[in-house]
Amino acid sequence: MASTSNPFSLQLAERIHNTTSKDKLGYICVGGLACESVWHSVVERNFLKTSPIVVRKAIFRAAVFWPGVFIATKTALRWAEWRVQRAENDA
Repeated sequence: MASTSNPFSLQLAERIHNTTSKDKLGYICVGGLACESVWHSVVERNFLKTSPIVVRKAIFRAAVFWPGVFIATKTALRWAEWRVQRAENDA
């Protein structure tokens, strides 16, 4: 775990680097997109009687949001791996 003598960026990088399920990030984001799409297209459209235009916009937002989550998280994981590796090489 990160010790208090390390700089904050290294502590943050170690926390990100040690996260669980980072190898399943793609599945998590695809699952999130699928669940949100099903929610909007089935539940909101059929049960809540939401208009098709609103449902289409919500699905479009989900189609932009989940790949964005994947890219941002993957970038943070790469940075954390690089930062931890650099600290290990410097030590």
